[in-house]
Amino acid sequence: MNTLVKLAALWAKSGWRSVVSWAGLALCTIRAMGPLRDICHCKSIVVVQLGHFGDMVLTLPLLDAIRKSNPKARIRVITTSAGAAVANAFGEGNEVLVPNSRVGCVSAFYGADFIIHLRGGLWWVFGAFREYKAGFVHGLPHRSALRWAPLLLMGIPINRRAPEHQYVTLMRRMQKFGLRMPQHPVLDVETNARPADWPSDIGYIIVHAGGNWRPRRWSEEKFYHVCASLWQKYGLRAVIISAHETPGLSERLRMNAIPLHELPPATTILNLAAMIKGASLFLGNDSGPAHLAAFLGVPCVVLYGPQDPRLFGVLSEKRKIVKGNAYCSPCWQIDCPHRHVRCMDSISVDSVLFAISELVQSDKNTIMGDRK
Repeated sequence: MNTLVKLAALWAKSGWRSVVSWAGLALCTIRAMGPLRDICHCKSIVVVQLGHFGDMVLTLPLLDAIRKSNPKARIRVITTSAGAAVANAFGEGNEVLVPNSRVGCVSAFYGADFIIHLRGGLWWVFGAFREYKAGFVHGLPHRSALRWAPLLLMGIPINRRAPEHQYVTLMRRMQKFGLRMPQHPVLDVETNARPADWPSDIGYIIVHAGGNWRPRRWSEEKFYHVCASLWQKYGLRAVIISAHETPGLSERLRMNAIPLHELPPATTILNLAAMIKGASLFLGNDSGPAHLAAFLGVPCVVLYGPQDPRLFGVLSEKRKIVKGNAYCSPCWQIDCPHRHVRCMDSISVDSVLFAISELVQSDKNTIMGDRK
């Protein structure tokens, strides 16, 4: 009985999120019927991105394109604390606002000539309606299986047409307003950082086994086997991001005398980017650091389960995506009803090692270790 109650509660939460998502898409579509304005000549621009680390990384090319096309514009970015850290690290001259209350930050819309809504609750869409004379564009995908998550959870199949990546959708829509975003976004950092006690000729991999969304996590045991294999085959040491979230991985590596380095939780975004830039490979779950590694041009192997990589996948030509299979994927990642066979558990160590070997075969210089 308890299991049935939990499933019912999970279905209700999933259903509510889908209803809100559909409502948000409908309201944004209606609001987008307003006046067309050339964003390159607007004096005040508001960008709403209330997503997470990775969402703001994907927003950086937009902010950069706005600044280059309209240097004198006042750009206000409404985001979360994680998004603010990214925006402040890589953006110059923008006003970054983290809302403490809905009422306080809706005032940021006042006087806006153009509003770009990427992610946020219905309240923020209503705020855009207040400035009805402002131009408006949104980045919400029209085709997303995620909105049908309650049906998938019940085992009801749907017609899963291939969705367009959210970045491509935004890039295409912004072109209508005179703004051109790069098709292959790139970030750059001035220096490559590495642990002070490591020689410069020793390669390393960035490993991110944690993440805020537990349903997206692959098991620490499987991460250990991949790290051990890369050390034995290529001499690549492991640099663990968010090691405090996955203490079992670090402990297992130490027990088996496999060199590793843990990045402290207080590591700044720029230091993290510099560390990733110097890596031979990024290996991790679907997360913000994965998007950052892709923008930095580092070869990536990223693991996906409850999300759709066609819609939210990392943007890089040097990437391999390993997707776990489940009838209920994608989902809202509130909780997983499958205690024994989850989508992430269906990803095998061999499939990840095979993806890495494909990267090596495509570019012999991809992985550089101190042992051949």
